[in-house]
Amino acid sequence: QVDKLRATEAAIREKCPNEIRLQMISIDCAEINETLCLKATEAVQILLQTVLRNLLLKNEKLVKNFETVVNHMVKKPTSELELVDLEAHVQEFRATGLGILLADFVGIKAWLGFLFECEDRLCWAMLSSIHFQKIYDSARWVHNIDQIVSDREVNLRREREALESKFKEQRNKFLEDLEGFSISVDKFKENSNLRLVDDYLDKIQALRNQFARAHAEAEKMNSKEERLGWKPSSFDQLRHGEQALEPYFWIWTLAYNLEKSHKHWTRGSLFQLNPLKVENEVKSMLREAKRLQELFDEL
Repeated sequence: QVDKLRATEAAIREKCPNEIRLQMISIDCAEINETLCLKATEAVQILLQTVLRNLLLKNEKLVKNFETVVNHMVKKPTSELELVDLEAHVQEFRATGLGILLADFVGIKAWLGFLFECEDRLCWAMLSSIHFQKIYDSARWVHNIDQIVSDREVNLRREREALESKFKEQRNKFLEDLEGFSISVDKFKENSNLRLVDDYLDKIQALRNQFARAHAEAEKMNSKEERLGWKPSSFDQLRHGEQALEPYFWIWTLAYNLEKSHKHWTRGSLFQLNPLKVENEVKSMLREAKRLQELFDEL
């Protein structure tokens, strides 16, 4: 469009006469021709100002995009989730985002080159040091961005190593806790005092609560392992400990129920007892006792 307008101005100056003579009159066209040439020049100025304005807007957006990417990139991860998010962000930017921003800069350079080609027409009135400084800012980002990304990749590897080391310590501590639970379960082999059945059941319930919390912790550990790209741990000690505890829970629950029912049968009102119900309870307890005897024989 600029070339067309310039060509039109040149054609007016070259081919349009300043005066047209007719039979009776003479028409002065100089003023009309000059007006048309000025309009063409104004149109060129409007087009070039629009190009410069759009160029500066694109350049400002490019600089902000670089700043946004780098500000996100340099955050220090405090968890495995944040670490993986940052690694994915850097990897995605390296793979696609960087190319898009560099292509945007190439486009800005092309438009800037176009303005430089028009410098004789602009008489440098439109371009100033402020404009050059803004273009320099984006050019500096383009020059430094690859090194910034490379440095961040190195730092992320270090931060991953630090987080992995911290997580290994947490997992080892968790495994030690599970081992301690197993030791506590084994100690129930030494318990045989029927007078302490309530105490035994309290301790068993406390251990069951600890195992329940350990399950939740194991799930968190597995989630962290998956986020880090590790194979999830099976935590077999947790399952084995729970399985080993259950027979003690059953046998001391049976002892508690037997003691409670025995008191009711022998010390309560005889005429309020239901013989059939008592017989069924006795048979049920006997079956449970035989089942547990077989179970403990296998242990």
